[in-house]
Amino acid sequence: MIPVGKLLLAAFTSVTAYGLWKFFQFVYHVSTSPIRHLPGPKGTSWIYGNLREIFNAVCYLLIVCRGFD
Repeated sequence: MIPVGKLLLAAFTSVTAYGLWKFFQFVYHVSTSPIRHLPGPKGTSWIYGNLREIFNAVCYLLIVCRGFD
């Protein structure tokens, strides 16, 4: 009979190894993706990036759309 401690250690090791494998697989795919070379819009703020413009555009659309109801 296998002691419970060894069984838990084997399960923990397996789960950790699988998690590390998936993490490194994700990092590899992100770092080698051709999408990362696509240019994006210039950020207007160092902290917010383009979120303010997106939020203002959504608010504008909501206001304009309410007028057509």
